[in-house]
Amino acid sequence: MNEIWQPYKKADASRNNTKGTGLGLAISRAILELYQFSYGVQNSDNGVKFWFKFT
Repeated sequence: MNEIWQPYKKADASRNNTKGTGLGLAISRAILELYQFSYGVQNSDNGVKFWFKFT
């Protein structure tokens, strides 16, 4: 899960219908860290949950 925040990291090959460059979460991470906001991701029964804490 930690790897998804890295640039150009995309879903595994079995999910070949994904589009994009793999930069979105890396850019988000950079902005969140710049402002020292907490963030994370977790699996849930309904999919994946991303969270950000703006303080």
